Amino acid sequence: MKNSKVTLYLRRPRKVFLSPALVWLEQEGLPSARREASVIAEALGVKVEEEEVVRMAMDTWKKMTVEEKALWRKKAKEAEDYNKKM
Repeated sequence: MKNSKVTLYLRRPRKVFLSPALVWLEQEGLPSARREASVIAEALGVKVEEEEVVRMAMDTWKKMTVEEKALWRKKAKEAEDYNKKM
């Protein structure tokens, strides 16, 4: 039997980049769109589908100015840094 060499490659953990739009959607966009949808549903007496709620939230993100998005990112970063310290 031949000597066989086994090489073990250790993988470094990869950094994951989360889209600011997706983070905003989870933290602020969907909750506010759900509140808005519940008001619409109550007023009109119709059920608003979850897909429509997501569309409403993404429309809000698209309408935000670059400055508004930058301000939101700054606040999110500060909160993240604060949580890391604790």
